[in-house]
Amino acid sequence: MNRRRTRSSAAARKTAIMLTAGALALCMGIFLLITALAGGQETEAVLPADLEPADMMGLLCAEVRGVPLEAAGAACRIRSLPWTQAADQFEPTGQSVRSYLESAFSGRKLKQAEDQALRLAGIGSVARDKFFPLAEDINYDYSDSWGMGRSDNRKHEGIDIFADMGEPVRSVCSGVVEKKGWLNLGGWRIGVRGDSDGVYYYYAHLSAYADVEVGDHVGKGQILGYVGDSGYGPEGTTGQFVPHLHFGMYQGVEEEGTEKAFSPFPFLTLWDPKRSPDLSSLRTD
Repeated sequence: MNRRRTRSSAAARKTAIMLTAGALALCMGIFLLITALAGGQETEAVLPADLEPADMMGLLCAEVRGVPLEAAGAACRIRSLPWTQAADQFEPTGQSVRSYLESAFSGRKLKQAEDQALRLAGIGSVARDKFFPLAEDINYDYSDSWGMGRSDNRKHEGIDIFADMGEPVRSVCSGVVEKKGWLNLGGWRIGVRGDSDGVYYYYAHLSAYADVEVGDHVGKGQILGYVGDSGYGPEGTTGQFVPHLHFGMYQGVEEEGTEKAFSPFPFLTLWDPKRSPDLSSLRTD
């Protein structure tokens, strides 16, 4: 009898220990999961490739009308508004992000809006303090050709800006020249990694280069090359299409497998001094 009681008591203690250990492990796992999710929400940045071009256009409409895009974007997220209403819902314009959020939200909503504003700050770094790649006094034209079909089941990963042969192409931002040389499709191309945003800016089909080399630091507005019609063939091929600049924007790094193209059209429209005053007319409801 005593032996059975001892065995029963030991088994009960062992079961209790196992259950306690299992419960502790489960609690720790839940705690770590919640911590990881919470940390991700605080640090995860919304970048241009995370949004549809129409959403980006809605934000940049707000930006050009004086509503900080972080504030407009936070309000759209918190209030479940369409992005295209980002420029229409907020008065007065011209407020700082912080003052807008404090006036529009309170309590837990304010913290939520602040988190969203922080997440959208990466878009602000791409949108602000840039030049259009061609000078205002040049005759040029472009439309939204992002994502259109190309040969070999490709999609267009940029915007074609049509201009006369030989017109200067300038860097939209300060940055470092990462790539220069011939690509079968892009022809004579050059790529610059932006200083402030880490975006890779791609300029293709050039007719010639300016005096810049890989590794050089270039300034905003510095001439990189000249509009041309090179590409779609072996090195030196020209004349396969009318002269234009193919302009692309990419997040991430190709060699690391993280590169992702996003539409330059909303940004070009914002930077274009000929179009940005009328940017609101490009919104879609």
